[in-house]
Amino acid sequence: MSNNYVYSLLLAGFLSLNAQQKDMQAFIPLLGKTWIAEGAWGNGSTFKQEQIFKITLDSNLVITETKGFLDPEQKAFGHRAHGIRKFEPRTGKIKFWEFDIEGNTTEGKVYITDKDIWYSYDYGGTQVTDHWEYLNDHTYNYTVGVYDKGAWEQIFLKTQFLALNNQFEFTIKQVNLFTTDIDNTAKFYERIFGFRTSGNEHEKFKLLYLDAQTQIKLLKKDSLTSIENNIINLTTPYLNRVISHLKSNNIPYYKSAKKERYPLDKSEYLERIFIQDPNGQWIEISNVN
Repeated sequence: MSNNYVYSLLLAGFLSLNAQQKDMQAFIPLLGKTWIAEGAWGNGSTFKQEQIFKITLDSNLVITETKGFLDPEQKAFGHRAHGIRKFEPRTGKIKFWEFDIEGNTTEGKVYITDKDIWYSYDYGGTQVTDHWEYLNDHTYNYTVGVYDKGAWEQIFLKTQFLALNNQFEFTIKQVNLFTTDIDNTAKFYERIFGFRTSGNEHEKFKLLYLDAQTQIKLLKKDSLTSIENNIINLTTPYLNRVISHLKSNNIPYYKSAKKERYPLDKSEYLERIFIQDPNGQWIEISNVN
């Protein structure tokens, strides 16, 4: 039995929930994707997370797996927490639990407003709220703070969670790219475009992919010649969202491969932009419409 068939059965069960359980449907856009977020806490420390959401056969549970920093120095990154969101038939409410790598357990309540998801819990004597604000099936605004009587009294973190499953619907065929730093270049294409490593790698090359038809092969060289005339061409129906994504990652974009920067106040009218990867490789991103 294929994974896609199993997933379809689970989703069908989710969609047929009774009226009391309908709030669990707010988790549907989160399923089957890897969600990433980066930002800074109010104290200046770095926030970085990856989350995966799964449903169970009875459709009353959502299971989460979270990756984050594992040490105070924020150098080690890996599997940090396991979570449960459970619909309680007796009360008609949703509760959640998070179990982290340090042995701590956080529990609280989940509230749904339309497609937004709110978590309320006690953290060190402070009642904290996490808000996943739905923008579309690939983007949520994420806010952590103290929320009371319909307003934020204090905000500890404000960023976005983005889905890693080719959220901008880029189209590209396999491209061979030469680089002096395979690991740093791979991280750039993973963070900005959502590429993933295939496991097919060597000290001299690494293969990245979005899907079976969309691949980049990174090849290691000791030095590079001029590559200003070599341009990777991508298309997307979501150019404005790409621009917002670039801004949030502090990646400059230009009107041509000569570094003529676009006026930011006219960004909504752009048909194409150019950016550079860590090697200086030019990438053209065009609006497909």
